[in-house]
Amino acid sequence: HFFQCKHRVPPDVFSAIVDKIETHPVFHNNSNNPQLPVPIQLAIFLNAATSQDMAEWAGVSVGTVYNCYKQVMVAILHHHDELIHFKPEDPQDRREKERAESIVEERTCPQWRGILMKL
Repeated sequence: HFFQCKHRVPPDVFSAIVDKIETHPVFHNNSNNPQLPVPIQLAIFLNAATSQDMAEWAGVSVGTVYNCYKQVMVAILHHHDELIHFKPEDPQDRREKERAESIVEERTCPQWRGILMKL
């Protein structure tokens, strides 16, 4: 529970994301300053704390925190179409759409029903 509160995803999802993005070239360079490990960069990216709080937690500068945000986003976007999708013919996707529409309707207004935004 603590892990999910801090990182906004359960540990198995976190590990799956790390496995998917850790080989992306954005995490490998020829600099004299080595990058933080990919799991640390992903934790920084997912955490809802301020950049200053994350810098203090990781023992790095705020600039390094911004670099982690950027690098993780580049790697995730590289896999966008593979990971983020909606197939209307898939029963699980239809159920998820219905669930999302119900939540939006409960928390906002019924006029949102039927609108699907692709992220």
